[in-house]
Amino acid sequence: MLVGIPNAKRERMKIMKPSLLLLALSFGALALSSCVPLAAGAAGGYIMAEEGVEFQSPVKTN
Repeated sequence: MLVGIPNAKRERMKIMKPSLLLLALSFGALALSSCVPLAAGAAGGYIMAEEGVEFQSPVKTN
């Protein structure tokens, strides 16, 4: 029980808690799923390099 918090604020917290939990879980799922396309792209680049495709660096060095 929340001690020292007015009833109106306590009720708003009860309503917002599931929404905040859903928001946090969706951000967590997005963070975890973002590594899958990166890994697929890296694997594809590695396979293409083995096939003989030459990559040019976008950064020019002198």
